[in-house]
Amino acid sequence: MNINASINFPSGSKLTLVENFFSKELADKINALFKLPGDQWTEDAVFAHQPGRLSYNNKHSTRDAIDAYAVIMQDTISQAIETKVSYIDHSLWLDLPGYRIAPHKDSEGYPKIAVQVYMGDPELVWEMLGFCLYTEDRRALFEAHYRINSGYIFLHPHKINHGLNHHIAPQFVRNSVYMRYGAE
Repeated sequence: MNINASINFPSGSKLTLVENFFSKELADKINALFKLPGDQWTEDAVFAHQPGRLSYNNKHSTRDAIDAYAVIMQDTISQAIETKVSYIDHSLWLDLPGYRIAPHKDSEGYPKIAVQVYMGDPELVWEMLGFCLYTEDRRALFEAHYRINSGYIFLHPHKINHGLNHHIAPQFVRNSVYMRYGAE
């Protein structure tokens, strides 16, 4: 994992932008999961208020590999955000054309640390599908580009408005691995 930048906020939140998060071998296996047939993906009930996000909830050896890797990365992530972390779980998200995430703050306390890594086919990537931070009055402040095997580590996502500033265009999808960590 390479760290590109870190931003500390007065609220106590910290955003760390990363690239090459997963090894190439694991990234290739994860991308293969996103090519599984649509009937293996289900609407994510947590996001029912904003339809268009599907989750892969089946057991799979690649999901076990993601869990193992996420545990191995605990010390690296702890150093990056200067907070001791412990891995909780992960989700695989496939966001469909038309999907958008309005500015919001996560529920307080869960997760304390969010790690989202964008995956997918480099030929089907539009950089404007990345993470956006917003001001308190919900104006776009900063957008991180959507790049394969890149993303962010976000300490205290319940303290800052964030979301997806653009609707996903018809020819694109947004694939990501979302990992949750607790703070010790």
